[in-house]
Amino acid sequence: MINNDQQGTCKSITVEVALWVLIGVVALAVRLYRVDAAPLSSHEAHEAMLAWRAVSEGLAGVDPQDYSPLLFAVNAGLMAVFGAGDGIVRLWAALCGTGLALAPLLFRRRLGRLGALAAGMYLVFSPTALFASRQVSGAVTAALGGLMALAGIVRCLDEEESSQRLHWIVFSALGLALAVTSSALTYGLLLPVGLVGLFTLARSGGGQRVWDAIGPYYARVFTIVALGAALMLATGMGWHWPGVGAVGDLLASWLARFRPAEATAASPLGILVIYEPLLLPLGIGGWVWSLRRSRRLGVLLGGGALTGLFLLFLMPGRFPLDILWVVLPLAMLAGLGVDCLAENLCRYSDWLSEGLHTLVVILLWGHLYLILARYAFSGNSVDLVLALAVVLMQFVMLSVFTIASGFTAALRAAAVGTGIVLLGWTISAGWGVAFVRPADPRELLTHHPSAGGVRDLVQTLQEISWQERGLPDAASFTYQTQDLESVLMWYLRDFRNARQVASLTAGVPDSLRVTVTDLPGDLEIPLQGLAEEEVIGQDFALRYGWEREGLGCTPGWPPQCWALTRWALFRKTSPAPPVDRWAVLWKTSHSD
Repeated sequence: MINNDQQGTCKSITVEVALWVLIGVVALAVRLYRVDAAPLSSHEAHEAMLAWRAVSEGLAGVDPQDYSPLLFAVNAGLMAVFGAGDGIVRLWAALCGTGLALAPLLFRRRLGRLGALAAGMYLVFSPTALFASRQVSGAVTAALGGLMALAGIVRCLDEEESSQRLHWIVFSALGLALAVTSSALTYGLLLPVGLVGLFTLARSGGGQRVWDAIGPYYARVFTIVALGAALMLATGMGWHWPGVGAVGDLLASWLARFRPAEATAASPLGILVIYEPLLLPLGIGGWVWSLRRSRRLGVLLGGGALTGLFLLFLMPGRFPLDILWVVLPLAMLAGLGVDCLAENLCRYSDWLSEGLHTLVVILLWGHLYLILARYAFSGNSVDLVLALAVVLMQFVMLSVFTIASGFTAALRAAAVGTGIVLLGWTISAGWGVAFVRPADPRELLTHHPSAGGVRDLVQTLQEISWQERGLPDAASFTYQTQDLESVLMWYLRDFRNARQVASLTAGVPDSLRVTVTDLPGDLEIPLQGLAEEEVIGQDFALRYGWEREGLGCTPGWPPQCWALTRWALFRKTSPAPPVDRWAVLWKTSHSD
């Protein structure tokens, strides 16, 4: 017979389980929805092309460099079963991204029931996590493995039974193996947390207690399992032994990011402000709460996030998705912040007055957005004055509600209202970068994205092949790739009569020729020895370029910030990003 208390517990657990199932389903749905909408970037095509060559030509014809060994093995297996395609090579990242959204469940005991749910829900829609989960990259796999490794250690320290400790030690070792065989991002995620953890233990004198809890036996088990699992994952269960060396290359690749680079990704703090604005206040709030309550996991995550952010600023060769080092610990801290805020609301909230204040805060921030949207296109300085007036009105309303209901209640309502607005901004930013503008160079999370013209080129070649050969993949042509070798080779892979050459000359026998150039209409290379009337050509945009230097405010009063505002709100710039790589398809009237 079940009493009332037991029934309540069962009911709450059932609701919690249902919410976690919902998180997993929604996370998988948004990661798989139109996952192949954007063409592969240069880095994605490099990873995909290596796997396709291994499947179509065998390992003897593959000499991979600068790649993820685990991603190589997984994509080769997927292509062998399902065939090659943009969606297929992004499938593994989407599945790992779903697991990443469920990873806070591993920290439920430390984050609390509501805190873990909040962190998981946030990672479903986090623009950085969502975009990384839709790329051919080992970054999100490394992030998942890193959280598994950390969770296993934490749970091992929490358990009393030796059998449970052994299970979590093995789990942690598997997570570490998954991470180190996937991406160089592993070191940026685990190194800051590890350094902060060691510093904390040395300062508090808790190192001996941790060693007593783990012991030499568990340390040996961890080492053996981690090395064995890493060996199996890196080599594809013994299929590709050079993957062992590629694991070491990932560490070298991470260290190489500290060298001077020709182009540096956007400021990590700028990426956080534009894409993850909700994480900053909630994460900082969760860290402060952890420091006040001596919550060791929160202190560790906060120190790791701060150290990771510092390392990113020191890296000229950083990649946009390296910001995951900071986003993941901040997401966990945000869960603690939500748990703390919800506890205060349940205990002390006056729902009527605070609800009214929350509504006023939301309306004022919404009005501010409309004013800034108008300013972004009009450039009228009067709108800046109105925007400043709205911000001042927020402080006036905070003072009014402080007099009416107290400072703590007014601050709590302002935090809830602002949090709702920032959540809407975050979801909008994630939707834009993942579904609306995934190949737009004006999105800070993208890295050399390919333009849709590469697919138009393939479609045109297929139409010509149908007309001349009666088959979509039988056209005979020669192509030159320059610095977009992986992209063109990936999208032209199904044309069995295609030939890649170092340069196009009049001696090339094919009547169809494809060249890559900086400017459209560059006739010099493919037309050597041919009269202009003997050829026709069509250009296709392969990649757009964009420089961030044009964004900013003009000094003076009032400052002119409309260009920056337009980009921040709508990702629009004037002029539009120019094409910096073209593919030109040439058709001669006869073969040479």
